[in-house]
Amino acid sequence: MRAIVFAALLITVCSVKGQTGGPWAPVTLTFQTDHEVTEANAVMGVCGSLVELGMWNQGECMAGTKGAQGEWNVTVKVAPSMSFQWKWVELASDGSKVLLWEPGDNHRTNTGTVDKTIVSNWGKQREREFPKGTSVTTAVRFRIHYYASGGDRLAVCGNIPELGNWQPAYCTLGDRLTKGNWQVQVDISQNRHFQWKWAIINNGTMTQWEGISKNRHDFVGDEEITMFTSWGSEFTTALPVKADCSEVWKERRDTDLYQLQPANASQSFLAYCQSGWTHIQRNDMDEVGTPFGFDRDWMSYKNGFGTPSQSPYWIGNDKLYQLTNQHQGNYTLQITIWTKYRSHSIVYDGFYIEDESNNYRLHLGSKISGDIEASYLLSHAGAPFSTFDKDNDKAVTVNCPSRWQAGWWYTDCLTATANGGEWGRYRIIRATMAIRQ
Repeated sequence: MRAIVFAALLITVCSVKGQTGGPWAPVTLTFQTDHEVTEANAVMGVCGSLVELGMWNQGECMAGTKGAQGEWNVTVKVAPSMSFQWKWVELASDGSKVLLWEPGDNHRTNTGTVDKTIVSNWGKQREREFPKGTSVTTAVRFRIHYYASGGDRLAVCGNIPELGNWQPAYCTLGDRLTKGNWQVQVDISQNRHFQWKWAIINNGTMTQWEGISKNRHDFVGDEEITMFTSWGSEFTTALPVKADCSEVWKERRDTDLYQLQPANASQSFLAYCQSGWTHIQRNDMDEVGTPFGFDRDWMSYKNGFGTPSQSPYWIGNDKLYQLTNQHQGNYTLQITIWTKYRSHSIVYDGFYIEDESNNYRLHLGSKISGDIEASYLLSHAGAPFSTFDKDNDKAVTVNCPSRWQAGWWYTDCLTATANGGEWGRYRIIRATMAIRQ
């Protein structure tokens, strides 16, 4: 009887220790950090409550190896579905003792049932788990104000393949958004540390590295982010994508181009933010009020066209629906018009539009402020959007979008259109529209 019990226990122990393919197949855990050791001749390691991590015995902690991108990796095979605690440590190079313990509370993790990488920062109790086999990227944007001359272009170089592995010929070139405003956008594998800096490229040749004493160190998680920096400064401000410019204003009180992603949107888009206002339209016309670039079809207005802060620009009806319906009825609409002589403005509350199935029908509340008669646009409330190829207005004898060379919420046909050059009794030569919570 004793022999049978002993045999059963032996089989169980062997299974837990990892006979692959059995019911207790082990999982591989890789711990990763980009912490730079501070003790002389030290290596990074992990100590923890598992046997494989030394059972907190500092002479038996698991030492790590340094990866190609400067990160430290500790890899162990463990039994599945076990809860445990652990910490990073700086170990003597021979692994004989701990020179420095990671500050703060222990990390608490479950081994789970699949191989994974656990990424964390030294002294931070938040860690991210990255299952093996998944290949997920995050959009990262690098932004800088820099006045480049001649054929110079700003670029970002770094120690990862997406940023050229420090090879100037493979750095990622930026795009000039506005005068003196550059952006580099690249998709980077999630949950990884990387180093980077700006450079100037002219006709494919590196002409200047950014003069900082050491490379910037940053981390890519699972949220889209924009890295704001100044030339020559090691300081980086990482701003996650916000739902609208009102949220941007809470963190960065400036006027600039920002990436937005409303709560119900599947992807982000670039928008012009001014003191918390999200600009949705700009129309610069000639001296007699002839609109340029707004005589477009339904799909153009659906998706949007132009460059934010420049004319002609329309944010896109799909985006406008997503923005205004995340807080339905809680947006104000500001319209500013210019005549030959001066500017005028008006602000309405309760602004939102319906989705495409309802032809982006317009909703408005009441006038809050401004020197323009409220009735001009209020007479269009409840109207569907129309374009020359999808005329939804009430006019019978005329195609309003063709008549006014612009898409709009026409009735029969209009009393006001910021896209077509008429606003009640005003003949306008420029118009802008913006929204804010």
